[in-house]
Amino acid sequence: YRQPEIFAGELWPQAFLAPKYQNSSLTPSASRSLLERVVEYVEQEKPYLDNELRLSGLAEQLDISIHHLSQVVNEQLGKSFSDFINEYRVEEAKRLLSNPRLKDRYVIAIA
Repeated sequence: YRQPEIFAGELWPQAFLAPKYQNSSLTPSASRSLLERVVEYVEQEKPYLDNELRLSGLAEQLDISIHHLSQVVNEQLGKSFSDFINEYRVEEAKRLLSNPRLKDRYVIAIA
C-alpha cells in the first residue's frame, strides 16, 4: 500500500510500517556528504535553469543513482525533488525581477 498508515492500528501492527529507505545502502554519513555535493553542484552549475530537468537528469549529471539522489533530498531536506529544484528557480526569478537592468522584460520572459 502507498499509505499504509491509513490502515494502521489493529489491522496493521507497527512492524509492517517500515521506513521508506530502511533497506538503502546509503549510510547517514554518506547521505550528508552526498547532499553537500548535490547542493554545491546545483548552486554552481544551475541545472535548474533547464525547464526539462528531471531527477534522472540530475542524477546522471552527478553520476549517482536516482534512488540515492531522491533519498538524500527527501531525508536530508525533507522535501521532494520538485520542491528542491523549484525553490532554486523561484530564487533565480526573484533575483532577475529585482535587477533594474531587466525592468523592461516581461515577467513571462524571466519565468
